[in-house]
Amino acid sequence: MRVRHLALPTLTAAVIALGTLTAPASAAEAPPFEVSAIDTSTPGHARGTVTTDAAYVRTQLFNADMGVVTGATFRPVSADTRGASFDYQTWGLEDGSFVTVRACTGAADYTCGPESTVEFTPSNVAPEVTWSEVDKVSPDNPPYVITVSDPQGDGSTLMAFFRTGRETVNRSGDTTLTLPGQDGTGQIEIWRCGTPGYCVPTGVVSPEITARRRLWAVATLSTSGPLRPDADEKPDATMSVSTELAGDYTLDWWVEATNGTPLPGVGETGIPVTLGAFTPHALPIDLTGLTSGTRYVRVRLTGDFDGFGELSGVSSRDDGWLVVDVTPPAGAVSVSSKSLYPYRDGYQDTVAVDLGVTNERVDAQLEVLDDEGQMVKKFHESQSLGEFTWDGRVTGGGDAPAGTYTFRATLTDDLGNAAVYEGGPVTVSSKKLVTRTFRKTVTAAGSMQDKSIGRCSVLKRPSARGWAGSFGYYTNTKCDGTWDKSVVVTMHAVKVPAAHSYGTFNVSTYGGAAKSRPGSYLFLDQLTKKGTWGDKDTRLGYQLGAHRGPTHQAAAYLYGGRSLVWSVYTGLGAAYDVKGFTVTMSYQVLV
Repeated sequence: MRVRHLALPTLTAAVIALGTLTAPASAAEAPPFEVSAIDTSTPGHARGTVTTDAAYVRTQLFNADMGVVTGATFRPVSADTRGASFDYQTWGLEDGSFVTVRACTGAADYTCGPESTVEFTPSNVAPEVTWSEVDKVSPDNPPYVITVSDPQGDGSTLMAFFRTGRETVNRSGDTTLTLPGQDGTGQIEIWRCGTPGYCVPTGVVSPEITARRRLWAVATLSTSGPLRPDADEKPDATMSVSTELAGDYTLDWWVEATNGTPLPGVGETGIPVTLGAFTPHALPIDLTGLTSGTRYVRVRLTGDFDGFGELSGVSSRDDGWLVVDVTPPAGAVSVSSKSLYPYRDGYQDTVAVDLGVTNERVDAQLEVLDDEGQMVKKFHESQSLGEFTWDGRVTGGGDAPAGTYTFRATLTDDLGNAAVYEGGPVTVSSKKLVTRTFRKTVTAAGSMQDKSIGRCSVLKRPSARGWAGSFGYYTNTKCDGTWDKSVVVTMHAVKVPAAHSYGTFNVSTYGGAAKSRPGSYLFLDQLTKKGTWGDKDTRLGYQLGAHRGPTHQAAAYLYGGRSLVWSVYTGLGAAYDVKGFTVTMSYQVLV
């Protein structure tokens, strides 16, 4: 018997706990041992005896590939015989399997001495197998049944291997084999297996058989799309069909949705075809009626073969998929304005028309229709994002007559799917934007809306200068008061014309310091459209004459929609005469 020594690390450890413990015996103290020849005369077993003066023997079983078959076992040594025996089950192990042996002073690895390896050749036993007389396996033929007698194989499992498949065989009696491997010609081999799953051939092999349970069918398409089956010019949709057996077949084809449900109204059954072995056969197919989405064309081939009967096979979904697109482009007609003024004055001279194209470029046609539905202008753009601008011109270049117009858009994708969308209306006007000037002069008294007079001051009408409708702002004439007691304030307003838009304005005050107090000043403030007074007041000079106020954008100061409001005031002994005010404003109207 050949003994092989393995270099394994010696495990030593000392555990220190409460109190003082005696250190265990070291590996060096383990006595030597002898191993008897391993007895494999009983099929499926490897037996042996280890003789030693040690208290324990540690043994472990390995397959020839170094795979662990069993865990380590500590066997007590008999005090009488100074021996410990082992008996391992070896079903499925290969030649060159081995048992490792170590002598130990205790039942722990760190008490064991060096390890030795003893190789052996496992013994096997061949079962008796009665093979079926069937040499052609198919659904139409009788099942393939074998009868096995294996009285010496207790503890093992028998497996039947055929091509790429395997299945369990009864060790006693009949087994109907399904032969799960690939179809084809070959022999069935009986193997014996043990724990943990090692298998070796028994040498028992069947006569040659041929299995034909199904056909290998492949169906590929000339295109994976996207395509539009309902187009006037049918797209090229050709199916290439092939199989491994030459012969005459009946072919059925259908189309499935993503969830595997066959789609109604598409496909054919009972088509006769003659196929060569592994020779593609082209078959035009009509996919009219398919809805949008990923679709799968499947094929079933059925043929009758001598000795095998009727065989059939279905192609895989992955071979014949395609993308169908019968959905027209999405869109919606929207316009940037409901009104169009084609006169070239910079005001709403054009209208933008958006066709609502979101995720693809399309062929876009836009028609402008008058109130009778007649087309007056057409736009066309390929690979369009659906954005157009109409300037109010009609075909030929003239201006569109005043009236109501709508838009009709036709969107067509690359496959010819088309949809029509309508939108509008847009009113075309012949008016143009004209800028005008509003100028109005009012007296101080005639434009006054409110007033506030301190108790030390007076507001005199008319002023000392005698102007009709004028005011004299004479402060501290009754007493010498502070600002609150001396201030004189009047608020004034003018209503402006209705307009399309407003430009700028200013308020000019005609007046000057009273003769009694030359050098006096007056202050002007203006009300915003929000009802707040301006942040910075304007001081009007003491000279007699027109005093122009600041220029503002009228849109920010039109209180209540169409009123310009301002106030004038003075105090602390000042005296000022105001005859009236002149408001000047630019504005735009459509005429």
